[in-house]
Amino acid sequence: MAKSKVGALGGNDAGHEIISGGANNMTGTNALVFVLDVEEIDWLTFDITYTGTPTGTFKVEASNSYLPNRRDLSGASPNTPIRAGSWKDMTSRLAPALTNPAGAGGNQFVGFPMGDVAIGGSYIRFTYTNTSGTGALDVYVTGKAIG
Repeated sequence: MAKSKVGALGGNDAGHEIISGGANNMTGTNALVFVLDVEEIDWLTFDITYTGTPTGTFKVEASNSYLPNRRDLSGASPNTPIRAGSWKDMTSRLAPALTNPAGAGGNQFVGFPMGDVAIGGSYIRFTYTNTSGTGALDVYVTGKAIG
C-alpha cells in the first residue's frame, strides 16, 4: 500500500483538492491515497473527475486507530504514520453509489449522508488503485460542521 498524504478539514471548509490530476497520475499499479482528519465534520462530499482510459477501483475507508505523524515538519509527502491503524471499507455507504472507472473518463459527486457512522470516526482514507489504462484524476473534498 502506498504511503498517505494527510490533511485536515475544519468546520465548513470547501473545495480542498486532495488528489491533483497531474499528467497521467492514473497509471501503473501504484495507489493514490489521501487521509482526511474528520474529527469535527458532520457532512463530507467528494467531487471526482477523471480523464483518459483508466480502469481501477475507488475506495473510501474509516479509522479511529490511525495515528498520523504530525511532528513531521518537513512537508514531505507521502507521510509515514506513527500507527497505520485498521481501516474499514465505507465505500458502500456513499450516496449516490461510487462507481469505478471502466476505461473512459467521467465525473461523480458523492458523499456520506449527514450523521453517517463513517464520518463519526477520526479519519477517512480515499484511495484509487489503477489496474489498467491511463488518465488524470482530480478529487476535491468539502467537509461541513452543522450547528
